[in-house]
Amino acid sequence: PEEYELLWGLPRFSHADRDLFFTLNRREEEMLARLRTTRTKLHFLLQLGYFRVRQRFFFALMSIPCGTISPICRGAISMAR
Repeated sequence: PEEYELLWGLPRFSHADRDLFFTLNRREEEMLARLRTTRTKLHFLLQLGYFRVRQRFFFALMSIPCGTISPICRGAISMAR
């Protein structure tokens, strides 16, 4: 049902939402830069952004289609390299 998706489903982001929830401050950028692998950086970034929206952690984030992740992570991952 729709109520279930609103509470427990993964949020869908507009361009403005992505800018709001996935923009990193200086401390978060430093933390991201300390992570070693791209997979770990991606997981950190996704958990941070999705937590900001729903105030909870998600366990199936690595199963999100790449096309959904790309616009969210493109800038932050390259910035942390």
